[in-house]
Amino acid sequence: GTLKHTLGDKFRDVWNSVSGVPTETQFVQKGTLTPAEFVAAGDQLTFRFPSWQWQPAKEASLAVSWLPEDKQFLQFKRAPCRQRVKDLEGKCELVEGADDDGFAVVASKG
Repeated sequence: GTLKHTLGDKFRDVWNSVSGVPTETQFVQKGTLTPAEFVAAGDQLTFRFPSWQWQPAKEASLAVSWLPEDKQFLQFKRAPCRQRVKDLEGKCELVEGADDDGFAVVASKG
């Protein structure tokens, strides 16, 4: 899981250095945002839904230069959950590996 995630990060780093940061909108054609579009969309999201918050990179080496220092990623906080993690123990099992984003794959046992 971690190796796959690390390799994915390295690939994205290389891809971004080769392809460059988009400066013209390609949202309709490719579903991608320019940095300015990402920040504007994030500003609207955080304004309308306060559970979403901008966050800085945890380490300077993880920050990207094309985004403001205080707006490196969006985080959803205080998500309502009908079940507590302790209530799920024994009801779920870890499936081998992780998904493309590095998250563990979990399946219900029944």
